[in-house]
Amino acid sequence: MSDFIPIPGWPGYSIDARGRVESERSGLVLAVDKWGRVSLRQGKKDTKAYIGELVLSAFGGAASSPCPAPDIPPPAPQDDTAKKKLRIVEKDLKDARASLDKARRVNAHLIAQVNNMRVELENAENATPKLGRPAREGATPPLYGKTCQIIRFPKK
Repeated sequence: MSDFIPIPGWPGYSIDARGRVESERSGLVLAVDKWGRVSLRQGKKDTKAYIGELVLSAFGGAASSPCPAPDIPPPAPQDDTAKKKLRIVEKDLKDARASLDKARRVNAHLIAQVNNMRVELENAENATPKLGRPAREGATPPLYGKTCQIIRFPKK
């Protein structure tokens, strides 16, 4: 168990190095809100006090930290070659995205053409011959009035 020290200016309360505040009257450790404060009563007045300020006042700035700050080495400086490689990879990624977008547009264009031809062929097969002329066996009707969008790509 931790050693609790009385908090100066707050009779009836004590605190340990980890910031747990104990009420001497009830012997319970007080709950801390989401902002790191505890509710302390002095006479008939309730006051919210920050745990850090209470630890500082009780220990006089000499509190031992339960979790010392880890020794984190500074980030390694990036050399120019790493930055150049990163720029090259980013450019390649941008070019690949542009190529993929072009391929998607061409694919959509070709699918539209195929669908239009399919509809026209079905319409031609279901049409009755005009003026009583019989249709030739195996003849495919001409495909007039196709509707499709032509996409032109700029040359590099």
